[in-house]
Amino acid sequence: MKILKIMFSGLFLLFLLVGVRVFAADNDNIILSGTVASILSLVLTEEGSYNDLTLTANGADVDVANVVVECNDPDGYTVTMVTANGATGGLFEGADAQNSETLAYSVKYGAGGSEAAVTFVAGSKEVESTSARSTVGGDTRNILISWTAPGTPLSADTYSDTLTLTIAAK
Repeated sequence: MKILKIMFSGLFLLFLLVGVRVFAADNDNIILSGTVASILSLVLTEEGSYNDLTLTANGADVDVANVVVECNDPDGYTVTMVTANGATGGLFEGADAQNSETLAYSVKYGAGGSEAAVTFVAGSKEVESTSARSTVGGDTRNILISWTAPGTPLSADTYSDTLTLTIAAK
């Protein structure tokens, strides 16, 4: 009787093992996935004498900054530039509140060799609008400024303006 129990138990185990194989699928799936984060970046690097300009002499297409814009939105992006002091162009103003003298300057923005003039409207201008994502690592743009030294010397002061750039995905 004991031998029958052992044989029956062995047959039962064999049936379970064979039964599992019979019911196992002959294929299976593995789902592979990954995530790409949104990229929306604007990095501005000042160039040359951006903060020590010689305003007593004319300046022509002075490279004051390089901008790297990167966006992976397939619809593209926009870049907006705002001048703190100007309305239709850049405007250097003196730091001394008693000094009302100013010096106008013009701005160009764009890829090296193809920078375009920027005309502000109420101190703001969309300087770039794309309908595609940027290249990997970003697209490099330049900011150039020009001014004409006044015929009458400006009062001793530190003259400045602030340009603010903003990138937005479409």
